[in-house]
Amino acid sequence: MGYSVPHEYGALIGRVVRTLGDSAIVSVHCHDDLGLAVANSIVAVEAGARQVECTINGIGERAGNCSLEEVVMILKTRGDFYHCHTGINTEHLFSASELLSSIITFGPQPNKAIVGLNAFAHEAGIHQDGYLKEKTTYEIIDPRTVGVPEGRLVLGKHSGRHALNQRAKDLGYNLSKQELDGLLPSLHRGGGPPQEGPHGQGDRGADSRRRCGRAGGGGLSAWICRSMAWRPTSEEAAAMEAAIEAVLQSGKVTADLRPSGAPAPTEQVGESVRAAIG
Repeated sequence: MGYSVPHEYGALIGRVVRTLGDSAIVSVHCHDDLGLAVANSIVAVEAGARQVECTINGIGERAGNCSLEEVVMILKTRGDFYHCHTGINTEHLFSASELLSSIITFGPQPNKAIVGLNAFAHEAGIHQDGYLKEKTTYEIIDPRTVGVPEGRLVLGKHSGRHALNQRAKDLGYNLSKQELDGLLPSLHRGGGPPQEGPHGQGDRGADSRRRCGRAGGGGLSAWICRSMAWRPTSEEAAAMEAAIEAVLQSGKVTADLRPSGAPAPTEQVGESVRAAIG
């Protein structure tokens, strides 16, 4: 029930595997009450278990179950160590996570490994510099192997000159050292260019989607669906997201509405959504 720690769990599974021999496949089912579901599952594989019961996004009772995408990518990325494979097409991991999020109306935390919206995002200046020089410096997994088109750079108070210069180039500007030196303090104060550039997963649209939540998933759009007792088709959800994004881009309504305890959507958002869905 999520109580075991890796060392003792691995020893337990090892004894079971040795006792059973080739007469059965040992399967493990770990809970995440102590945040060790994936770690326990992996040591079980090391000890000889050959089936891991897991869930997309790690959903499940209480704190959840072992995360499928994490186990799969650990075994794939460190195949040199584990010498195991799952047969899962990893390029569908992110889309599977998105689909699940749209069904259960909430997604994983942004910093969730593999499928979180920030899993392949870089803001710290030293990370951005290394990423721009050689992506594998700070991306041990190619985003495309899990269905994410590309990593992204996020400009913020921790960003450095290299990332700012790259963002300017993405926008079509070649800045001098003096111009960069003049822009950097503004960026660190919270001003400067939009946070995300095409050197990654989109531009302002990506930022708005991050604030709104995934299409049909968590955030303002999903809350509107629930408040209307309406489950949209994928086309309707996309139209609604586009309408909400347009309102947010206009700056006429706050982008910080949240499903829990949030006030009713403004009439402006309501009108836009109604227009989008006909």
